[in-house]
Amino acid sequence: GCPDSTVHAFDALRALSAGALAGGCRGMSKGITYPIDTLKTRQQTDFTQNTSLLSYLNGLLPTAVVAIPANALFFVVYQWLESNGPCLASLPDSQLAWRAVYSTLATLPQALVKIPAEVVKQRVQVDASGSSWQKLRLAWEQAGLAGIYAGWDGQLLREIPYNIFQMVSFSCLQVWVQQQSTHQSRAAVAAAATAGTTAAGFQASGSSGFSLTSFPSFGFGF
Repeated sequence: GCPDSTVHAFDALRALSAGALAGGCRGMSKGITYPIDTLKTRQQTDFTQNTSLLSYLNGLLPTAVVAIPANALFFVVYQWLESNGPCLASLPDSQLAWRAVYSTLATLPQALVKIPAEVVKQRVQVDASGSSWQKLRLAWEQAGLAGIYAGWDGQLLREIPYNIFQMVSFSCLQVWVQQQSTHQSRAAVAAAATAGTTAAGFQASGSSGFSLTSFPSFGFGF
């Protein structure tokens, strides 16, 4: 195990709160880019209907709400694995590999929450008739769990590299920023802000190519 000075004990409440807060911020930020996401979905599904500008916000609410528990689950599992797994401080040559493994495992419970919301979101984006709840119920009536989790394989192909890019790049950049600063109290804040922002850019560019893989299985012929 790691010396007490190099690792923090797992705190479920802290991890849950941090993950929920991050998810809430992510959900709110979705409102800014969501019309672009709708446009992408419609282009990938050959959407041809004439709709109003407000229709580009269809499905935003379930996406924003689900971001909170989904991210909370991810951070709880990731932090638990980090606290109970091998001491990464003593494994400099394999730290990135272990963080990739932790990210992959933490993505699985996160996906259990996100995939149904993604199914609903994409159905609403291309067919505004009916509420999000009605879309979810229709997916269940059509195929049960297979309908609720339609496109799960494509979704995981996107989410796993997305989260790996995020956590690995965040960790590397955080360490690098702290090493460049002589003011340790300010370095922690600067590291988190800089690493988080840059990691988000890395994860978006690294996973965007996988986005299309989730569409063929979602079944848009409703």
